[in-house]
Amino acid sequence: MSASQPKFDSAVHDVQNDADDDTAWVRLVYRYQEQITLWCRKLGLQLADAENVTQEVLVRLTRKIHLYDPKKAAFATWLRRVTIHVARNYVRKQTKAATGSGDTSQMMRLQEVQDDSEGYWEQLHAEADREMLAKALARTRSRVTPEAWRVFELAAIHKKPGAEVAEELGVSAQSVYSARHRVMQVLREQMQALADEAG
Repeated sequence: MSASQPKFDSAVHDVQNDADDDTAWVRLVYRYQEQITLWCRKLGLQLADAENVTQEVLVRLTRKIHLYDPKKAAFATWLRRVTIHVARNYVRKQTKAATGSGDTSQMMRLQEVQDDSEGYWEQLHAEADREMLAKALARTRSRVTPEAWRVFELAAIHKKPGAEVAEELGVSAQSVYSARHRVMQVLREQMQALADEAG
């Protein structure tokens, strides 16, 4: 398997191959249930709400796991997106119920999560991705030569043309391409490792 493709999660793979495999489902739930609840808590949900959303996510998985494509993303990344979607719907429903019941304290608490609007959820996801990228970059830098890192920094991060980087560093354009490619490969591996650790 190439470094650019996410690794298979064996529990996910087993469930996708046999949806009636109870042992695989137990492994899947054991592996991800706590992580789903943690994501919900980071979204601002109270523990009881986070646990309710977690259960909804797990139920949805039984119907939707066939949609997950391991070639496109790590399972943890896909599952986080599902969790955010379910959490948003849950908050909307709870907010409507709170409005109807006259329970203004519950409505206000839930509204705090929702009222940051669509941007809140996207921003939260982007911040998590940026944090993961920063960690992956730090790991990558420690795993490549200083020369390769400098090429990557100029060509990929500062987006300088390859010819300009080659001239600035006194190396060939082919060296720039090769070094950038090697560092990108290590970076993808580190991003995948972090996604696996998060999952």
